[in-house]
Amino acid sequence: MNHPLIIAASLEEPGLLTEIVEKLAACKRNSDINRIALPDDWAVIDTSSTEAFVSGTMAIAEEENQEPPVNMPFYSSFFFTCIREKKARFELEWALSLS
Repeated sequence: MNHPLIIAASLEEPGLLTEIVEKLAACKRNSDINRIALPDDWAVIDTSSTEAFVSGTMAIAEEENQEPPVNMPFYSSFFFTCIREKKARFELEWALSLS
């Protein structure tokens, strides 16, 4: 019989990870975003992506089971993408696990 699972991941140092990824995105040198002229109703966005290793704990439990979840540590590579608008700073937009 199949039972629904609850899966949750907790990252170690998520604030530090976000800060590092956004700083790496800002190191991108070849961007001409501030020199691009577009119509007023258009918006320019610049993207920057990087790969980083992330560690944390993944908890897995059956939805209807009262037993404590199984906690498993993980260390995996993730692909992060940051986006910025004209004259703004890069902000982390999304991440994708590469495993």
